[in-house]
Amino acid sequence: MTRMPGNPPGDDRRDDDLSRAEVESRWLELTSQLGDFASTVPTAPAEPAERPVGPVPGRGPRDYEVEDDDGAFVPPEADVDLDPSALSAGFRLGWFLVILGILATIVVFFTRGPAWIAIIGTLVTAGGILTLAMALPERQGDDDNNGAVV
Repeated sequence: MTRMPGNPPGDDRRDDDLSRAEVESRWLELTSQLGDFASTVPTAPAEPAERPVGPVPGRGPRDYEVEDDDGAFVPPEADVDLDPSALSAGFRLGWFLVILGILATIVVFFTRGPAWIAIIGTLVTAGGILTLAMALPERQGDDDNNGAVV
């Protein structure tokens, strides 16, 4: 049998075996060792310190104002060349094959034409996509600028 905490040495009785009077006497003994708590409890100050009620003006995240920009940054003009003659032959051929192959496949689907035309249309579309992929430049830019490229 295990000795319960608070039992005197040599007393192997469990708390269940104690009478009500023994429990009360042990309780009073234990609580008398704790002392007086009234002297250790902090008391509230007589008057609370003055604090402003509500938000303090100029201090919240919505009170932030952006400084005026002096307009130093001017985005560069985009150098987009929309002239069709400036496009490479591979680029134009690739788009022609993609559109031709898709149109051939759609026509065969709606007219219930021969399946071999749909297969050829699919192969032409795949060839156009490959041609477009081959026409992509290997490098993003020719300059030695290490900045971000969008």
